[in-house]
Amino acid sequence: MTRRCASQVEYKDVHFSSIDAWFKDRKPAILAMNPLANLPYLVDGDKCVCQTNSVFYYLGEKYGLSGSTPDEKLNNEQ
Repeated sequence: MTRRCASQVEYKDVHFSSIDAWFKDRKPAILAMNPLANLPYLVDGDKCVCQTNSVFYYLGEKYGLSGSTPDEKLNNEQ
């Protein structure tokens, strides 16, 4: 399902209905993009980011949500 978040960025929220849907169907394609493939993952054009903290960091930096001062960045990381 394609959705739009508050910042008007479209995204597709994907849920896997079975273990096979992830391991046999989708994970091989993610592995081709990122050898560290795991859930959750984010595909943004030619970039594939895996793991929760890395996805949050990537989105925060891309959309200016990570803070602008060292204290703001530290608070966001925590």
